[in-house]
Order: sequence, then C-alpha cells, then structure tokens
Amino acid sequence: MPAQQSPPPEPQAAFAAKLRDLHARCGSPTQVTLGEKMNAVHSTISEKLTGRRFPTLEWVERFVRACAPDANLDPWRAEWYATRRALDAIRH
Repeated sequence: MPAQQSPPPEPQAAFAAKLRDLHARCGSPTQVTLGEKMNAVHSTISEKLTGRRFPTLEWVERFVRACAPDANLDPWRAEWYATRRALDAIRH
C-alpha cells in the first residue's frame, strides 16, 4: 500500500487554487494541450495544479501564457514571491 502524502502547506495549496482558477477561466484546456504549449509533461502540470509541488516562477509564467497569452504577468510574479516567502517562513 503506497504511503499517504501529507497535504501541502496552506500557502502552496492556496497558490495552486489560483492556478486552477485561471485554468478554469481559460476554458480548462487539457493538461496534454497545456503541456504542448508549455513544453512540459502533463504529469508535472497535474502536480503543480494539485499543490503537490510548488512551481518555479518560470513554470508559472509559462502556464499563465499558455492559458492567457495576453495576461499581465506582474500580479502572478508578485503572488509567487509572496507565496515563496510564506513557504520559506514555515520551513525555517
């Protein structure tokens, strides 16, 4: 029986929820379609959208561009940095 994975830290889960919201607002393209646009593996996309792994800033920028090509990246960058700081504070 596989070990049960603990839930992600709250800031990471909240950031993943924002990514899922963007995904839904852009019509919920399949992870395979997103993977093609982002040059990413669909299983990696799943890990980030569920909050199992915190994405890099570069990954977030590619995801946002894949979902909404004309989106302003500045709010996403600010949110990523705030989440990264919150996660660092939890871990230290």
